[in-house]
Amino acid sequence: LPDRGYAFARPLGLLLTTYVLWMGGSLGLLRNSVGGALFSLLVVAALSLIIYQRGRSEGDPGLLRWLRDNGRLVLAVELLFLGALALWSLVRAYSPELTTAGGEKFMEIMYLNSIGRSEYFPPLDAWLSGFAISYYYFGYVMIAMLARLSGFPAHMIFNVGLALLFALTCTGGFGVVYNLVRGVKDRDAEAEQEDSAEPARPARPIAWGFLGAILVAVLGNLQGFLEVLYSSQLLPPGFWQWLDIKDINQPIDPTVAPSLMPARSGWWWWRASRVIHDLDPQGNSMGIQPIDEFPGFSFLLGDMHPHVLALPFVLLALALALNALKSGTEAPPLEEDKGWLEPLKQLSLLVPLCLGALVFLNTWDFPIYWLVLVAAYGLGQWERYGRLGRPLLRDLVVTGGVLGVLSILLYLPFYIGFQSQAGGLLPTLYVGTRFRQYLVMFGPFLVAIAGLLIVLLRRLTVQLPLRKVLRSWAGWTAAVLLLPLAFMLLLVLALLLIPQGQELLE
Repeated sequence: LPDRGYAFARPLGLLLTTYVLWMGGSLGLLRNSVGGALFSLLVVAALSLIIYQRGRSEGDPGLLRWLRDNGRLVLAVELLFLGALALWSLVRAYSPELTTAGGEKFMEIMYLNSIGRSEYFPPLDAWLSGFAISYYYFGYVMIAMLARLSGFPAHMIFNVGLALLFALTCTGGFGVVYNLVRGVKDRDAEAEQEDSAEPARPARPIAWGFLGAILVAVLGNLQGFLEVLYSSQLLPPGFWQWLDIKDINQPIDPTVAPSLMPARSGWWWWRASRVIHDLDPQGNSMGIQPIDEFPGFSFLLGDMHPHVLALPFVLLALALALNALKSGTEAPPLEEDKGWLEPLKQLSLLVPLCLGALVFLNTWDFPIYWLVLVAAYGLGQWERYGRLGRPLLRDLVVTGGVLGVLSILLYLPFYIGFQSQAGGLLPTLYVGTRFRQYLVMFGPFLVAIAGLLIVLLRRLTVQLPLRKVLRSWAGWTAAVLLLPLAFMLLLVLALLLIPQGQELLE
């Protein structure tokens, strides 16, 4: 990566140190104590030094040289981290209470206290005497370890931990976007050297990185903007009924004066996490509605739930995927088939260690980012192999399979002690998100994507006739729309073949 992973050093170091402490505590080799945490830190530092020295012997210019050459990047990351940490510490200082609708914070503070008072893992459950916590609790071990090292009690580290998660998410968003833009800039610079008649496009990867941090950690959906319009009474009642988002699909109270500040209730901002209003086939409101939280909402709410604890680490997984893509596209082409096991020699143990942590952090993140990483690796290797053939498919299947198996084996103690209260999966067959509410959820990003498509269309029309470009895009659009519908149709037909499926459909 252009930044050598610098923006992801903090979450990676936190993950590795916690992993050593947790694995040692799970095997009975380490106590969950200050001494155990310091020992884990020293183990990670020693292994890092060994790997660093090995890199120096292979011609790496060294850390100090790299820091001097990339001073602006280092300064940007450090200022972003410190600024985000200070900002969200201030926000939490004005809203430090551990109360919320549903009481999830009570559960989270219990986890932190239980982990802090447990000598080994899995930690004891304070709400069920004699039992261990059966949950994906890895993120709470991270925060509890920091609490132990800092000397803070759990109720103080709770809000400081939220500020830390916000800062790590900001730097992670910065890192992903910086590497993407810097990669394009470097590629254009190489093209300019080969063809001096075509100057490279100006790019400011640090500025784009800051924008990436805002888009990931701060920007939300359009619900807040709609609340302002609703409170201002600028649109007719029919629009709000058509939009059909709960709370603002009601007639406007004529006795309330228009206001730019939403005056519906003190919790009007909560509706941003529930803009979808699902209806059953008869058009009636369904009892259970989906949740569409986004990072900015979660940080504002202040819930230290697994989906928040996992945010810095899903961005780390995206960085690993980008690294896998670039490793393939920038490597020399393969001249011969090197066999089944050759690709595995290039697989660093760090990759399944980071990817497997997602199961332990927020379980459903794992299949998503495993697929992203395997797809990125496959695209990179496609360019190396030069064609889509048997060697590439074999490489992809072996690498993806081994990556998945290692991701599970490295966290085996978690699986052995885990007992889920949920069991089985049920498909949703007839509920679809209405486009107007989909637009409310993703409106800011859809505008950016539309702008990108316009730019790409202009470039393509320079090289190809407009009719051919539109025909190709129409084909891909039809495929993207029809494939999910075909899959749902096959699923319904399969359910019709079994009694349980027929009962479900009825």
